Amino acid sequence: MSISQCRNCGHVRAAHQIDKWELVSVIQGQCDLLIFTSDGVVKDRIALGFGGTGVAEIPGGSWHSVVFRAPGAVVLEIKSGPYEPQIDKEFANWAPKEADPLAAQFVRWLEVAAPGERVSSTFPSQ
Repeated sequence: MSISQCRNCGHVRAAHQIDKWELVSVIQGQCDLLIFTSDGVVKDRIALGFGGTGVAEIPGGSWHSVVFRAPGAVVLEIKSGPYEPQIDKEFANWAPKEADPLAAQFVRWLEVAAPGERVSSTFPSQ
C-alpha cells in the first residue's frame, strides 16, 4: 500500500506491474487514470475523485499513468504483496520521467488524451 500526494506535480510516469493488480482510490482532490497499450495508445480514461469514480482496479500487466487535476490531490494505491522494489514495476519507454524537461508537455497531452490516441514521438525513449 502506498499513499501519494501531489503538491506541484502533474503526473505519475506510465508503468506496469507484470503480474500484480492494483487498486487506486483518490482520498482528496481529483485525478485521471489512463490505461495504455504497450505501445502508448490510450485504451481507457477514468476520472477519479470528486464527480468521478471512487475506486479503480488495474489488472496486472496493464500500462497506466495518473495525471493530477489539482494540487494537493492524495491517491491511495494498494497492490498485492509482497513488495519487491527491484521488480515492482517496469516504466514505459515512451513516457518521460517526472523530472524530464519534456514532462510538462507530456502532462498537457495526458490532460486531454482520449481513448485511441497514441503518445507522440515527441517523447523519446528514456
